[in-house]
Amino acid sequence: MKSMLQKITPFLFAAMLLLLAGCENTDEPGRTSEPQLLDMNAINFNINTRATGNYPDCELIQDWSLVIADDKGKIEAVLHRSDFTTTVSAPFEAETVTTQESSVSDYFDKDKEGYNIYEGPKYIYAFANMDVPAEMATKDSYISHAAAMALTLSSGGNINASTIATSGRIPMTNVIEVVLDNSPNQHINIPLIRTFAKVEFTFATLTETPVTVHQLTMNNVTLDGKSNIYMFPHTDSYGFPLFPAGKEEGHPVYDLSPYRLTVTTTQKQTHAIYVNESDIPYSETIGFTLLTQRADKETTEVRYALSVAEGLKRNDFLKIPVTLSDFEFNPRIDFYPPIGGYGQAEVTSDPGEVFFVKVTSGGQIILRPQLYDASTSTVIDDNDALLSIEITGAGSTTDAQVGSLFSEPLYYNTLDGWWTATLNGTPGRALFTLTYVVTKYGGTITLQRKIYVIVE
Repeated sequence: MKSMLQKITPFLFAAMLLLLAGCENTDEPGRTSEPQLLDMNAINFNINTRATGNYPDCELIQDWSLVIADDKGKIEAVLHRSDFTTTVSAPFEAETVTTQESSVSDYFDKDKEGYNIYEGPKYIYAFANMDVPAEMATKDSYISHAAAMALTLSSGGNINASTIATSGRIPMTNVIEVVLDNSPNQHINIPLIRTFAKVEFTFATLTETPVTVHQLTMNNVTLDGKSNIYMFPHTDSYGFPLFPAGKEEGHPVYDLSPYRLTVTTTQKQTHAIYVNESDIPYSETIGFTLLTQRADKETTEVRYALSVAEGLKRNDFLKIPVTLSDFEFNPRIDFYPPIGGYGQAEVTSDPGEVFFVKVTSGGQIILRPQLYDASTSTVIDDNDALLSIEITGAGSTTDAQVGSLFSEPLYYNTLDGWWTATLNGTPGRALFTLTYVVTKYGGTITLQRKIYVIVE
């Protein structure tokens, strides 16, 4: 009997292996090891954008495109459409809210182009009002996600923030990472984000004579052209915008003459411009310069500074009230080294609201604020203006160290009406922030100048 069992056992073992193998190969309903084709028109798949208040047509979607790529970078679909629905409402806000939405699912339902898109991880790149960059415009080609995110806005054509009001199409982009499958009730939403920021100025005046704004210059913002802006949104962990290496900043000029922006005490004027997103260092300011003209005088330049806590990001909407006046704030800086010291200080300005004073020894610095009413050529006295001066560290000099640069701290000379401090010659940097709050003519205007004192 034992011998018989020994002979049968190998056959029984082999039969059990065959039985198990047969069970593993049995197809179960709804289960497969192969990726399945997606039923794209069964997915609730939309792109959209919003506009608030009074807006020109250039802020809306004119047409849109979508690129779908798998996680290996193969482009599975490139879609182009110009249809969308527009809804206007103001349920909870005083300003009108316009929402535009288009169904990507309808595209697959109407255009039977036989896209073979399989289940799995996807990168979905969305565009509006611009060309799809050539690097990702061809179905079945490849582009890695890192390469796509490294593209700059110049890849989509010659698109400039400073001239967008005349060209009439603000580019929008976004990218999302999703896993698509054929499970029911999938909803994919892609909000399109405008690549520029909007800055709206409202001009008022306190003077009796009408003032016309002819030109506006933004100071130290990201320039148009080249490769200064990423095509898709890039931010750090704090939400600050990131930029390609070599980004250039400058002073774009906006010609406002065609808009006839004449301001009176009873008539304000509002005008919006578009600006590239810009990184504004914490506690620094966005500066702008206006070229204005009174009805009875030549044109004059007026400089302003505005604090912006988190930089100027794409799709931001910044509203700036500007009160035009004839006040001129041009501080004078004099340096008096001791006998046997070096020559006078080198004083420069860029572009006029920030001053740099470079010295190579100790000595006395005198600040003369010099605030004038240009309409009457008179000095604004203390009854109509309040001056404050803050001294902080700059560069590698901390706020705690800045006091060590002076043998005599800043004080006000009441007899002569100027401010005086004495440097001891210790190398370092100090930042003097002069702020005038002017209350003349019944309004309130804040003017600010920054003076960097650099001891080398």
